Amino acid sequence: MPSAQQDQLGSVAIGTIGPSARVGSGEITHDMVDEVVQRLKGDEFYTEIGNEFGPCAAGGTFTLVVADALTTNRFREDGETAADHAQKLYAWLLEHKNDEESRRIIPRVCIDGRSPGDQYVNNSVIGGHDDEHGEDGCGAQKNLGPILAFIVEHGDGVRQFLEERGIQISDRMHTTIVAQSTTLSSPQSGYISTGTELRGAFVAVGGEGVVARLRGLHNEIVGVVNTEEGKTLNRKRLREVYSDAYEAFDIDVAPLKKATAAISLTEEEAEQKFVAALYYNVATTLVLAEPSLRTVDR
Repeated sequence: MPSAQQDQLGSVAIGTIGPSARVGSGEITHDMVDEVVQRLKGDEFYTEIGNEFGPCAAGGTFTLVVADALTTNRFREDGETAADHAQKLYAWLLEHKNDEESRRIIPRVCIDGRSPGDQYVNNSVIGGHDDEHGEDGCGAQKNLGPILAFIVEHGDGVRQFLEERGIQISDRMHTTIVAQSTTLSSPQSGYISTGTELRGAFVAVGGEGVVARLRGLHNEIVGVVNTEEGKTLNRKRLREVYSDAYEAFDIDVAPLKKATAAISLTEEEAEQKFVAALYYNVATTLVLAEPSLRTVDR
């Protein structure tokens, strides 16, 4: 069993979310963090993906936008912004993939550990969020520029994180993702949109109902890389047991692989988009979280 130091993000993480400061202030304890991490390795806090609990990825469906941007740009013309790009991809999904099977694989919940009100259910194939603090409340979206810049500067660290978890990445694929991140994060590209603009892309296509309003502050103490087929983190159950004091990021890898295939024309394109989506998700976590954030692989 790895020690707490071995299952932390470590020095490559540059953000502020994690247990360290809250443990230091006495708000939470090391022992309880250890307990939550151990219980998240089991099955009790996971549930079937369905209407109430959709697949999770950074920015919800926006993960697929970035996956396309870092690879084939199938849904984007030269000069279009990320918000333009998102609106086109979301519209395509609503036209071609708004069915029960697709809603079980297309990410429509963010990795964010916070929760919306208990009555919120999104029955669409697309989804994202804001929060009580503003319309740009999704860190994965409003930090798009810094996240792509992080891939440029720390792409080797992102690649190592994924390869340690069994994801094989060719040199060519790694170089392509870093090069595309370099291009899109530059001011000259004009690609980067604000968090509010990216929220607007969801609303323009799917209406306000596809944007969950998350409550509270970021209290994530762990990030879960969940590879179990058909399952996702049950944040409601986690909150019932630990209130909002101990929250978890979650990325659902199995549906994400199928989701990237659903927006691709070939197996090669699907594999490229899957790897690019994982780069974006890992980089998002490393930009938002600080080194003490614990990790669970299951």
